Amino acid sequence: MADFAVLERLARQISDGLAELDGNARRWLWCDGLVITGYHLDAEPPRLVGHAWMSGVAGLARGAQEQWPFELHFDRRAIRDGDIDWQLLADASNGTAWLTVDRVAKTLAIDLRAS
Repeated sequence: MADFAVLERLARQISDGLAELDGNARRWLWCDGLVITGYHLDAEPPRLVGHAWMSGVAGLARGAQEQWPFELHFDRRAIRDGDIDWQLLADASNGTAWLTVDRVAKTLAIDLRAS
């Protein structure tokens, strides 16, 4: 089961990261939340998939949101006893080179291994 405090923190960090990215259009995007739809703990690298609730998307009405698919890759050390150590995952999200945004495909890639 997901730790909602960690997901909320990651959503805030995604919004902060978007504000820092080059390109004026990305600065107006923000992430209102993450919903995990799949856990791939045996994959290499381990990853979570789901959708991010994105606001500030061009062409949407003010205040409207859109679901963007995301993949969150993380280090295998964040898996303990077959489950995710959410605190370890939260601590890994303190880096800066972890976010990739594709505005055309409307996807997010979050790589906490790069932190």
